[in-house]
Parts: sequence; structure tokens; C-alpha cells
Amino acid sequence: PCICAFSVLGYITVCLILLIIKGFGATSAEIVKSMRKVCQVILSFMVFPKPISWKYALGGALVAVALYWLQRVGKAPKSESDSAHHGAPKAQKVQPSPSKG
Repeated sequence: PCICAFSVLGYITVCLILLIIKGFGATSAEIVKSMRKVCQVILSFMVFPKPISWKYALGGALVAVALYWLQRVGKAPKSESDSAHHGAPKAQKVQPSPSKG
């Protein structure tokens, strides 16, 4: 019975994630999934009280700094030399063919 319940709940969560992707896009779905994990950790600290040491604070700060850095790097404009360095093909202009008529 427990395995069946987990299977049904797993199927429902997959369906819900696919609905989020269909309605809002993959990025929003990933944000929802990540925030669920963050909320679960916070709820764990509230339900099962434990002393918060400097290690938890340091870990949270490092995660926040890493996310900020990734967000800044992700928005940096890429130069043409960067795309050539990584083997990305350059866009070529296509001339329209003369119409017969």
C-alpha cells in the first residue's frame, strides 16, 4: 500500500510540473522546484528546532553569493571573440533570391 501511494503521488507531481512547464516555461518550473527545496529546509529548522551555528550561516551566505555571481555572469554580454573561441558558428546573412514575376 505504501509503494502504491508513493507511485500515485510521484505521478501527480510529474503531472503538476509538466503543467507548470506548459503554462509558464521551464525556467519558472525550475524556480518552483528549487524554492520548494529551500522552503523544506527552512520548515525543517522550524519544526525540528536545532541550534543554528556559524557553519549554517556561512553555507547560506556562500550559496547566496554563488547565485548572485551566476546571475551576473549569465547576463554578461558575450563578445564575438567569445563565441568564436567556444566554436559557435557565426550568423550569416542570407540574401533573398530575386522573385520571378
